[in-house]
Amino acid sequence: MVFGHSFFSSIENRKKLRQQSPKAIDIVVTDNPHANRFTIHILAAVSEEHRRLISETTKVALQAAKARGVQLGKHGKYVLSKRNKEAADAFAWKVHIITIIIAEGHTTLQAIADELNRRGVPTARSGAQWYKASVCDLIGRLDMRKSK
Repeated sequence: MVFGHSFFSSIENRKKLRQQSPKAIDIVVTDNPHANRFTIHILAAVSEEHRRLISETTKVALQAAKARGVQLGKHGKYVLSKRNKEAADAFAWKVHIITIIIAEGHTTLQAIADELNRRGVPTARSGAQWYKASVCDLIGRLDMRKSK
């Protein structure tokens, strides 16, 4: 039996598949239709060995870098973290609507988050929702900037 994207789309084919015993189903890989169970087993074993070798090589390279005195993670620690903090601070100032929401009587973190979501105010990560924790972080950033 050949499985492709369209096979699983029909309910009738799903019912037929459930009725057959697992031993009656042959595996056909759409990328390599001539492969049989043995070929797939060999490819899986080769992939597993490849993964192991990559892991081993990476560990050895990291140990060698540390032995040479290379400080790992420096870019993230000193460059990216500063850039992320600046972006978060800038975003906090863009969301000035939070002061209006608080003035309207929404004073708990959950109430503010609910109101931001209701109004469709975007988060720093577009498509995400506002939560108590994200509102708390935002208010903390705004308070930090006011005190400077």
